Order: sequence, then C-alpha cells, then structure tokens
Amino acid sequence: MRSIAKSPFSHKDGENAARLARRMSAAAAAMLALAALLLSAPPIASARCAPNSASNDRLYAAAGALYGVDPALLKAIARAESADNPRAVSPKGAQGLMQLMPSTAAEYDVADPFDPVDNLLGAARFLRSLQSSMMPARPGMPSLPVILAAYNAGPGAVEKFNGIPPYPETRDYVEKVLLLFLSDSCRPAAAPRASRPARAQQTTPAERDAHYLAEIENLRKLRDRTAASPE
Repeated sequence: MRSIAKSPFSHKDGENAARLARRMSAAAAAMLALAALLLSAPPIASARCAPNSASNDRLYAAAGALYGVDPALLKAIARAESADNPRAVSPKGAQGLMQLMPSTAAEYDVADPFDPVDNLLGAARFLRSLQSSMMPARPGMPSLPVILAAYNAGPGAVEKFNGIPPYPETRDYVEKVLLLFLSDSCRPAAAPRASRPARAQQTTPAERDAHYLAEIENLRKLRDRTAASPE
C-alpha cells in the first residue's frame, strides 16, 4: 500500500470538465466546476497509511529501540488496533492506542491506558515478552504471525492450538498487521542513535536505555504542549 496514490486524472481532464460545466445550468455547472477542481488537484495521502508527524515517528522509533521491537511493527499494530486513536475502547474492553486489555496493561505497568505514550510502552514490553516466549516458533511456522496471534488472542490460545488459533478474527488480524508492517509507506523514521559518552568507550546498555527514555520523555512533553496549545 502506498501513502500517495497516483491520480488517474490529468489537468487536461479537469479543464475539459470545466468547459462542459459552462454550457449547462448554473447548479450543474457549479457541481462540475467543483469536480474539475478536485480532479486537477494533486493527489493526497491515504488517511489510513499517511505517515504520522515526525515526533510520533520518533516516539515509535525510540520505544522500539528501547525494548527491541521493530518500530514499524508497533506502528502497524497501532493502525490495525485503533486506527491511531488513543481513546479507543473495543467491545471486549481493550483500551487505548495499542488496545491493551486492563489485565495486560496492569501486568506491563501501564498507569494510564489512554495516555498514548504509556500505552505504547506497555505494548512494546508485552511484545518483547511475546518475542522471548514464542521464539523460535513451532517448526514450519514463521514466528512473527504467531507473535501477532498471541497479541490478539492471548498466549494461552496460541499454546492451546500450537500455533495461530482457528479464530476468523485472529487470522484476519494477523493478515492485516502483516500487510501494514510490510508497507513501506507505513514505516516510521529510523530510530534515533544514542549519543556516545564523553569518555572514549562503547556506550553501555544502561546509557543507551537512558538515552531512549530521555527521548521518550521529551516527546511526551512535546505532545502535552501541543495538546494544550490553542488551535
């Protein structure tokens, strides 16, 4: 899926429609003139796969780097789960950006499931746990689909069926996330690199984690300021 869809119409098509509009009644002419304007305009990004703002991309990148999860996977799950809506609540009670169940949110230290940063970090911790417990996946079964199935249906269901459960909802979910994950237009920016310490030695894991935690905290403050600023 591409974020920018190539329009099949040219500027000439729009001009022809406008000329036809002048020969018709005023009401019909107005409608055709509007169509001409739309057809002549540059194509716009798809709402579903349009990239988030640069700060949101940095947030996915930092969360992914901190917990060892591909940021593109985090972003694809957010799209599939809530359409990037941090206030979403499912009929089954899943909450927030990454649609965490209350028990999962509590297990992975999510203080406020409707805070998109807390929710994303909790989901990243959950995925890290699934990656550790589900890899390697059963023979002949790619690990990522199994991890996604566990995210959707729960690790218990994956263990029960020794792979992706035969639930239509879960199978559709796995396919949907994989398609988004493989779409270049839905990939966030590259993860920010940890600054090298002043002394001449390799960055330690603790220093690397501190860098990404500081990056996430700065992005949280930026989001809060943006939300509080008048439009």
